[in-house]
Amino acid sequence: MITTSPKRFDFTIAVIIAGLFFCFSQFLLRDGHFHEDAYILFVYVENVINGHGISFYPGGVPTEGATDFLWMVMLIGLAKIGVNVGTATIFLNSVGVFLISFIISLEISKSNLEGRKAFLIAYLFMLIWLFQPTIYAAIGGFSVFLYMSLILVGFVWVKDEKYVLLIPILSLTIALFRPDGVIVGAGYTFLGFFIAYRQHMIKQYLLIVLVAAIVGIGYFYFRYTYFNNLLPLPLYVKSHGALLGGLATNISWLFENILFVIPAVMLACYHKKGWLYLRLSLPVILLFIALITATQSQNVGMRFQGPIFIVLYFILLLLTLESLASPHKRNKFINRTCCVFLFLVIMGSLKVPDKSHRLITEFNYINQAPVLINENLPSNSTIALTEAGRLAYWNQKGGHRIVDLVGLNTEYPALNIIDVEFVESLDPDMVMFHQAGTIDVSALAHQENDIINISDEMSGILKVRDEYEVSNYSELTKVKLAAVIANKFLAEKFTQYDIFFIKYGKRHDHIYAFKKSLGMKDTMQDVFEDSFRQENKSSYYSYLD
Repeated sequence: MITTSPKRFDFTIAVIIAGLFFCFSQFLLRDGHFHEDAYILFVYVENVINGHGISFYPGGVPTEGATDFLWMVMLIGLAKIGVNVGTATIFLNSVGVFLISFIISLEISKSNLEGRKAFLIAYLFMLIWLFQPTIYAAIGGFSVFLYMSLILVGFVWVKDEKYVLLIPILSLTIALFRPDGVIVGAGYTFLGFFIAYRQHMIKQYLLIVLVAAIVGIGYFYFRYTYFNNLLPLPLYVKSHGALLGGLATNISWLFENILFVIPAVMLACYHKKGWLYLRLSLPVILLFIALITATQSQNVGMRFQGPIFIVLYFILLLLTLESLASPHKRNKFINRTCCVFLFLVIMGSLKVPDKSHRLITEFNYINQAPVLINENLPSNSTIALTEAGRLAYWNQKGGHRIVDLVGLNTEYPALNIIDVEFVESLDPDMVMFHQAGTIDVSALAHQENDIINISDEMSGILKVRDEYEVSNYSELTKVKLAAVIANKFLAEKFTQYDIFFIKYGKRHDHIYAFKKSLGMKDTMQDVFEDSFRQENKSSYYSYLD
């Protein structure tokens, strides 16, 4: 079907798809904001650019709260040449979209398909992967698409048994990109060992593995001496809790992707390469197993499962291409099933652009409040919080000391079980936390006001639910623990703080407290009221202009 310069065609179509993604993301973010946790990484990038090192706030100690190390380095590099960090994230994820689209297009081009129907079915695969929940995370500022593209490159290299000597380098890159990339990278390196053995290149391969290992050890040594911790703080936080804390999320992901899983299994049973692809999927299978043991907080768009999805999707593409290209009669049933599968997936994908638009651009007070708080909070204040994205990002210029009670960005809560005495030692001028279901706010449901200043007769609402009055706080996740302790602190110090319950979503889940000695009660009331006014709706770019 393609008669002229296939690779040029593949390159062109991949550029077009990546360009459309970039423009769509820019369009949304001109009227909206990145995700809460994406702003955390923005904090680190801008602090490095401004000469404060890798820290959570200017003047703070070195902190490895940004788990995506190589992603952070790339953003810093682009910021150094004048690209704002938000645009840099969109650009780098667009590179990931290009790589994935290019790889898919190359496979289709070399599949020797005949007939327009076959090509139509095949080229639908160019777009379907993009219109899945992971796009919410990509547009929201996470590294998911570029990371997925690196994982897919690794799978293609071990499948085609090419570039074997580059596999350890790619594996190192994946490991430096995200901490869970160590699992995938080790898996690809293991598979590469057998490829190198068959190609009589084992000595060269082991030498490159050794070099990659030395670089990796050097990175770990740098990280340990710079941060005084072997692992990024979020890994300590997410390992806290139930042993199988991620099992429910993984099961949910399987059900949400059932339209990809079932056809892939069915096609694998009909093709000899089914078991081969299963073996080559070992790295992402190990990742899937590892995620079962992790507390998958802020798993926006199931981004943690993104590498697993893209490999599953690519295997489904390969098996579909083999079925479409085969003249065997038994494949008629398979081909018809593929058509039904594509129809169902396309129907489900149609809602993704609209949902992306709503998630990014919907009006929310939390997009305005942090900037207004920064304009009014006295300089050099101490802020204790659990929502460490927007509030921390837009309050970097006040010289504030910012403490993350969850521990994602502050060492002590990450490595220890915090208590009320810890919060007392901070002597915070401002406390902000999401109550995370630890207190009963149903008593406020009848309140028409979005902003409720807690008076003396309402102090009882700060009581923690009975199920969180546990003797062993190690049983709680770090998110729940931070909410419980912050709430208990305010209950004990009720007379010393002006406390506001703010509606976030359908309930008054956000709690703010300001020291009465600051005399900010009326000011903060005005700030929150302004934050809820539609005419004050902001966007990421509006604050940069």
